[in-house]
Amino acid sequence: MTIQEIKQLNPRRYYIDFDSTIVNSVKAMVRILNRTFEMDVNYRYINKWDFSDQFPVNSDFIEHLFSSQIFFDNAEFYDGALEFLKENVDNITIISKGGRINLELKCQFLAKHGLSAIKFIGLPLNKSKSCVDMTDCVFIDDVTENIKNVNATYKIQFREFEEDKMWNSGWNGEILKDWK
Repeated sequence: MTIQEIKQLNPRRYYIDFDSTIVNSVKAMVRILNRTFEMDVNYRYINKWDFSDQFPVNSDFIEHLFSSQIFFDNAEFYDGALEFLKENVDNITIISKGGRINLELKCQFLAKHGLSAIKFIGLPLNKSKSCVDMTDCVFIDDVTENIKNVNATYKIQFREFEEDKMWNSGWNGEILKDWK
C-alpha cells in the first residue's frame, strides 16, 4: 500500500505510532549502541526491541536510553513522514507508548520539528492502544500486537524491511513501506 492509497481512504482521522513508524528509532538506538560498545552493527539486523540479539544490553539499559536526550538527538524522521504529518496536522493523532520522560521528550521532539499543534496521546508501556476508539480511522503502527488490538477501520503496518522482526511478525494485512 502506498501513502497515496492511504490518503484515498479519506479517514475520519489518522492514528500513527511514533517509534519505528514515523521516526527511525532502531537506527537512532543502534547509532548510540555502536558508539557505546565500539561496534559496527547495521540497524537492519536488529530483530529484538531490546537490542540484545546484537548488543550486550538488558531492557533496563535500553529503556534508560529511550528516555534520554541523546536518543532524541540521534532520532530522525523517515523520509516523507514529516511532510505527511505537516500536510495533515489537523487530522493526525500520534499515539505512542513509553515512560513519562520518554513521552515528554517525544512531545518536545515533535514541537522542535514544527508539530506542536499535532494531537499526541501518550500511554504507559503496560496499556493497550485499544483504549482509544479508532472507528472510521486509519491506524499505522509497526507492532503487530498493537495493530491487531485496536478497532481501527483501516489497519496498516509500517515496515521498513521485508523480513520479519520480533515486533512485526504475524501480520498479514496492509503494509506501508515508506512515506513518499
